[in-house]
Amino acid sequence: MLLFGGESSEHTVSISSARNVYAALDDTKFDIILAFIDEIGRWWLLETLDQVADTHDAPQLLPVLGTGCFMTLPSDTMVKPDVILPILHG
Repeated sequence: MLLFGGESSEHTVSISSARNVYAALDDTKFDIILAFIDEIGRWWLLETLDQVADTHDAPQLLPVLGTGCFMTLPSDTMVKPDVILPILHG
C-alpha cells in the first residue's frame, strides 16, 4: 500500500513524492494499492493517482482494529496490505 496525502501543510509535496515512488515501483511484481489521505483526514482507496483531485466516486478506507486490514465503504470489501509505504510529510 502506497499511503500519501495527509492533513499537514506538506499535503501536495506528499502527493508529488507518491507519484515518484509509484513510478519507481515495478507493477509487474507488486500489486500496488493506492491509499490517499485527504486534507481533513479521510482515507480513500484510489484506482489511479489522477483521482486525488476528485475522490467523489472512490471508496473510503476505514481501519479494522487488531486485524491489519481496512474495510471499504460502502462495499465492505476487506483490504489487507502486506506492506505500507508511508509517503507522508510534515
